[in-house]
Amino acid sequence: MMSNWRTESLPFSLVPHGEDGPRVLRRSQSPTLLAADFRTPLDRTESIGLASEAGYDAIAGVFDASPWAKFWDRNEQPLLEKVISELGGIDTALDIGSGTGRYSRVLLKYARTVIGVDISEGMTRIAKSKVKAGNFIKSDIWSFLPAAQKFDVVVCARVLSHVPNAEKLVRTIVTDHLTDHGVIVISDLHPRHSYGMTSFEVGGFRINLDTFKHDIGKFQVMNAPINWTLKEFYYEDLNWKPSPHRFSTVRRETGLPIFYMLVGRRRPAW
Repeated sequence: MMSNWRTESLPFSLVPHGEDGPRVLRRSQSPTLLAADFRTPLDRTESIGLASEAGYDAIAGVFDASPWAKFWDRNEQPLLEKVISELGGIDTALDIGSGTGRYSRVLLKYARTVIGVDISEGMTRIAKSKVKAGNFIKSDIWSFLPAAQKFDVVVCARVLSHVPNAEKLVRTIVTDHLTDHGVIVISDLHPRHSYGMTSFEVGGFRINLDTFKHDIGKFQVMNAPINWTLKEFYYEDLNWKPSPHRFSTVRRETGLPIFYMLVGRRRPAW
């Protein structure tokens, strides 16, 4: 196990401790860890709760190879690209929570300029190496937006489930950061599904990221000059139906929507 372990990418340290093998200790300079003090053996998968920035830094190196990345590539990405491809005339696009650049790459097929913003330094570093034509910025979205321009397209793919005040963020975008005919595309896990957190396994640890559920209806009724179109996706709608081994909840709860796509088109002022 230890031969593949990259401690430099994680917000905590592995140290020898006692006769029963290596253990993990929290770095005192990493307050983003949510647990008080980890001293857990590595002979089984242990769960560690992390805030989004530290969590995505921890999983950056394995994210693109994860089963869920495959799930979204095959099921969500074609749908999002279809929406983007039908818009036409895209000058500027913003990819919020750009991660490793997967959707920025899609946007660059149709937009002249694409800016990707992500809170994780690790994810942003990978995006810059993989998508040379993108302009990637490591920033909290609330720090980025005040000085930001207006965009023809804004994409939020699986971002709002990591934002506690998602309604405020969406209202700010559609009110202040869309051009007159701008479009926002939101895609995320459906709040009706039974997921409780976002988890990844890394080197014997399960990294659990801060995750929030939001009422989709509140986005649609907010006082903003926007027309919304909602589509919910069930198991039967999937282009790629995953195996029950790694996606037991998805296979077990076929009667519940797995994810949704909400497209908002700004109404002109006149």
